Amino acid sequence: MYRFALKTFSEIIHRPKLSAVQAGLLLMQCRIPGTTDKNWLLCSQVVALAEELGLGLDCHGWRLPKWERGLRRRLGWSVYVQDKWSSLIEARPSHIIEGKNWLVKPVTDEDFPEKGNDISLNGQRAGGLADIENGKMAFREFISLTQILSEILDTFFSMVAMQEITTIDKVLTHAKPLQLKLRNWYHSLPAELQMSNLKPRQFNCNVTRLKVLQAHHLS
Repeated sequence: MYRFALKTFSEIIHRPKLSAVQAGLLLMQCRIPGTTDKNWLLCSQVVALAEELGLGLDCHGWRLPKWERGLRRRLGWSVYVQDKWSSLIEARPSHIIEGKNWLVKPVTDEDFPEKGNDISLNGQRAGGLADIENGKMAFREFISLTQILSEILDTFFSMVAMQEITTIDKVLTHAKPLQLKLRNWYHSLPAELQMSNLKPRQFNCNVTRLKVLQAHHLS
């Protein structure tokens, strides 16, 4: 099925659509034994599709339905996240350069299709609403974390950086502000996303989200 999906994806990329970007992002989540060396090539195709569709641009003033502008921003940031973490995991240079070929505005609540009024039970908000809101926050926080990762990649893992930062003193000098950013990101997480956010007889969704982040770090 994976090989069939890859073959189908390679056939549809010649007709760029938002759904093709979505399919590529889903395929990138598959870590099939013996195919990991192709993930970076697949990521390159997904980024190229995103560029072809203008997902790296600010679509705020475009004459598009509101739902499509929201989808474009969500997809754009999803491609950004995938590109940066793939760059780290597979030791390849990132395709996306903030401020140059990346001008997407931050996501807002309006960019998500789920609304608080969509889920109710006997006039009260159902428990599923909390998971939806937490999912939105987790996505935004993951984007913020990835932006810090992007700085780390540019600071330490570019070809120029590896030639210039060659002593422990230089490493520590450049690492300190990034370390502070990571610490501030962690301590500024909303209470709802903390691992200590436990409720009786309910699963803690943050465990799954933490596992995802750990998987990125350990890969």
